[in-house]
Amino acid sequence: MRFGGADVTRRSPVWRARHGMRRTFQRQQLFGQLTVADNLLVAQEWRGGGGGFAADLVAAPTRRKHESARRTRAATVLRECGLDDLAGRYAGDLPVGRARMVELARAVADPPAVLLLDEPASGMTAAERRQLAAIVRHLADEEGVGVLLVEHNVAFVMEVCARVVVLDLGRVLAEGTAAEVRADPKVRDAYLGTAAGPPQRPGGPADRGDGPGRPESC
Repeated sequence: MRFGGADVTRRSPVWRARHGMRRTFQRQQLFGQLTVADNLLVAQEWRGGGGGFAADLVAAPTRRKHESARRTRAATVLRECGLDDLAGRYAGDLPVGRARMVELARAVADPPAVLLLDEPASGMTAAERRQLAAIVRHLADEEGVGVLLVEHNVAFVMEVCARVVVLDLGRVLAEGTAAEVRADPKVRDAYLGTAAGPPQRPGGPADRGDGPGRPESC
């Protein structure tokens, strides 16, 4: 795996995170016993607070400055993600859709270079998915963040992604723009279905009844 032109295959998760690679998880991995705001503060703690533990004890000016900057950043991200009204709630008490949004907010609390999202739309309402799509597009288009999305919701993928790669049993079936992939006969036959009938792949939406298809990544 290469990142920033360098081979980072053997680098630790900590090294990758501290160099700008952030991720969310298929199953939410929040600190449920902490508040939503504290989850975002934790994500910034690795940078240090200026002066270490002794500075905490005496509330040193440097420490207060760093703490104020972190809290300001956390409040900004919460507001941008529509979560400012939940700042004081315990993360473990949130419904799935809100918890997924908090996990995204935590991933970008310390600005990322690359953001890896694993089924971020799962469990969200239609309104929450629209909000998520707008945030992801803003991160990619306005803040220059590279986004790799793995998602089963084909409508969400087609709306958000500039480039789509469709996997079928671990093999690349098609890749290109959303329009190109949508028009690809192999993708239509395997996942999207046609006017003549449902998708051919076993376990597809005709069998599961859970949506229009499963492009794996984009």
